[in-house]
Amino acid sequence: MKLIIERWQKYLNENMPGGQLRGTLAGISGTGRIPMAATGEPETSKPDKGPDLDMSVKAVLHRNGMVLLIKNDKGWDLPGGHVGQGENKIAALQREIFEETGLNISDINDLHINYGNKHFFSANFLTDDVILSDEHNKYNFYDLESIKNLDELSEEFKEVIFTCMNNSNNINENKLIINLRA
Repeated sequence: MKLIIERWQKYLNENMPGGQLRGTLAGISGTGRIPMAATGEPETSKPDKGPDLDMSVKAVLHRNGMVLLIKNDKGWDLPGGHVGQGENKIAALQREIFEETGLNISDINDLHINYGNKHFFSANFLTDDVILSDEHNKYNFYDLESIKNLDELSEEFKEVIFTCMNNSNNINENKLIINLRA
């Protein structure tokens, strides 16, 4: 019963007039609307996944030169989480990002970067209507200059972000196009 009341209160806070924009790109610029969650969980998600593996997946979510970071008790973090047994990395990434932020993602690219058990990707987010899970208490969109100065973001994460953002500007230059003729 307590969970139902908490969810109802969260719903009212997010959807009633006078709600706040809570750091969305629209809110930062002083325009916009009340955030609303993604329409639903990603289709590739497997709610019946097995127990969590030691492997985790993280993503640099970016749009218009801004990167989404989420914060927990340990500091700033990239969205993502553990891969479930029998779950592929992309499905796990989509599921974890939806669970943590309420966002659906697109244009997922493997960055081919690993630190320990963490595997990193980049992706775009379709809306900036972030709805945080209970695992995190804050989020914000940062440009690269601001990320350089964040004390509570690991150097590994900074390196991944800068690698991703420097490469994202040249993605079209790196694509190989093959035309087949009959």
